[in-house]
Amino acid sequence: MSARPIEQVVADVIAQTGKGRVLLLGPVPVDDALAGDARCERARIEDLLKPTATDEPRADLAVLVGVLETLAPDEGARLLGSLRDLRARRLLVAVPAHDARWGLDAMLALGLEAAGHATGGDGPLALYTFDIDRYKRTPDWLNARNWANPELWGRHRW
Repeated sequence: MSARPIEQVVADVIAQTGKGRVLLLGPVPVDDALAGDARCERARIEDLLKPTATDEPRADLAVLVGVLETLAPDEGARLLGSLRDLRARRLLVAVPAHDARWGLDAMLALGLEAAGHATGGDGPLALYTFDIDRYKRTPDWLNARNWANPELWGRHRW
């Protein structure tokens, strides 16, 4: 099975976003239909690394293509953290598949998930995603059934 072109992947993910705001970082390849889309706005990395007010509205999606490989690892981690924590509900990140600095372990450490591969102008790309709504499921033990059970008082000594 061959990987899809990055242009097609980006178009599909933006189409799934609906009417929400989309931040594009780096030389994100978009087709003519998306180039004039009012939802999509180009963002500057320098602006995203600056502190932000916590009441600033989040974008629904941030797409990073050709960005992380140009940054130092600590600066790239700060950028992803800022996007993930404050600026966007979902992320789509594409990095060269051969770039060891941004491999699976580094992305998992930042809370992203592997999402497959795509083809780009410079070769194969590894895709990673983040979705705040699916980030962490509530564990089963964290519920009222397991806490402060008066019927167990006096039976067990914790």
